[in-house]
Amino acid sequence: MYVQKTIKKQVSCSGIGLHTGNPVNMTFKPAAINSGILFKRMDLDGHPILKIHARNIGDLSYATTVGAGEAAIKTIEHVLSAMHALGVTNVLIELDSNEAPVLDGSSSCFIKMLLDAGLTAQNAMNKLIRIQHPIEVRVKDTIISVEPYDGLKMTYTIDFSNPFIGTQTKTFELTPQGYIDDIMRARTFCLYEEIEYLWKMGLSKGGSLDNAVVFAQDRILNDSLRYDDEPVRHKILDLVGDLAFLGHPLLGHIKVYKGGHLLHAKFVKEIFAKPECWTYLVDRKLSPTFYQEDGDHADLFTIPKITQSSSNPQIFV
Repeated sequence: MYVQKTIKKQVSCSGIGLHTGNPVNMTFKPAAINSGILFKRMDLDGHPILKIHARNIGDLSYATTVGAGEAAIKTIEHVLSAMHALGVTNVLIELDSNEAPVLDGSSSCFIKMLLDAGLTAQNAMNKLIRIQHPIEVRVKDTIISVEPYDGLKMTYTIDFSNPFIGTQTKTFELTPQGYIDDIMRARTFCLYEEIEYLWKMGLSKGGSLDNAVVFAQDRILNDSLRYDDEPVRHKILDLVGDLAFLGHPLLGHIKVYKGGHLLHAKFVKEIFAKPECWTYLVDRKLSPTFYQEDGDHADLFTIPKITQSSSNPQIFV
């Protein structure tokens, strides 16, 4: 069965927001059974709390936002991705700004933080969403679909005119160790010719080669890639994070062509709009490939060595 999990103790980090460039301090704290994933704005009067749920999906311009207006929090997809991959279901995340820290542009720092804090299974089961009939969403030339599968498998295809990206396809089945080995280190990326446009939109103010991969038509501006197909792996990382808005783990094979946060969000909402295509599962043994590792044995996960960026994000327990 799949049980709810939280962390054993609080853990914090500091950094800057990718798009706002604002400094931010962020603290993960344990949360009670059935709390869900909660974000709390410590810099605003009343300390508003935003829960991760499909109804709270906000702006999707080059990042995923929870909430709207002054209380919104931007660029949370990497944080959510790490928690979803490790099966963390209940946690309170306090921030003193309007954007999560980008750190190195991947989710690896967040994975390390959560494992350093320790994971603990709680005395409650978590329902799973089991796809029974196919669902498909199309937006212009982009497509996302899901079909029945006993686990969470993702096949993602991207197609860029940039010669250093081109067409990339990767199939990945979610397990905590598989995510740690194959996905968590993939950094956010952009095209060099888009940077001026992003700046004019007031975005990417905190972006640098320390936290993003930049592809020009004649070269990659970074010294090296972490994976040969790092861009498509990062797209999978983003998808894992955006799926957290379902509120429950998904059993199905998701296929994506030229996706992004907008398509992912439409997919999450389409699932809730078609309850006849899925069912909730409770107290069920899962296939060995699905992420059901004991939450009290986080120390068994093997973390590959990561080269720290010069931005030197601070993490402390």
